Amino acid sequence: MLTEIRGKILRWDKDRVDLEVGPVTLTVFSPASYIQTLKKGKKTHFFTEFILDDTGLSLYGFQTERERDLFRRLTRIQGVGKKMAFRLLNGNLLSLLQSIADGDEESLQSISGIGVKTARRIIAEVREEVLEGKWGGWQKGLSNLWADALQALLSLGFTRREAQQRLRRVRSRVPPIKSLEVLIREALKHR
Repeated sequence: MLTEIRGKILRWDKDRVDLEVGPVTLTVFSPASYIQTLKKGKKTHFFTEFILDDTGLSLYGFQTERERDLFRRLTRIQGVGKKMAFRLLNGNLLSLLQSIADGDEESLQSISGIGVKTARRIIAEVREEVLEGKWGGWQKGLSNLWADALQALLSLGFTRREAQQRLRRVRSRVPPIKSLEVLIREALKHR
């Protein structure tokens, strides 16, 4: 099993990096959030998952062990394969964890290939682990923050659907918003 890899970055695309490891160049699929931090010619390190299946060999690389372990966990869910798990992790990790913790099916369905049943299955199978903090990077208090912001927008006259859409747009921001006032202000700006 190949669990970690170090090498020099030769080139990258939106979701993959060509990594020179000794005399061999490997293509590593990696989330865009991590790729954006990399520099050509610099050495880097990935926590990896090597998958051999009927489509061939695939090497997925992540910045942290927890991200890799979450990828592994997602691929064990019925209907979620390696490509869908990768799409889930290819965005903002905090936003993904928050969506799962909140049971936000619509947010998960906004990811290509995820329908109602799959979103429900992901939430049902992973939510407790997220709430327990197994995947890190997510704090229980943030869930209350989003719930409070939703209630504030509802009290301002927004429909539940419109309020959730506004919050979903704000949720993807990096760094994450941790103040109720800032969250509401940003949600009011986004249409």
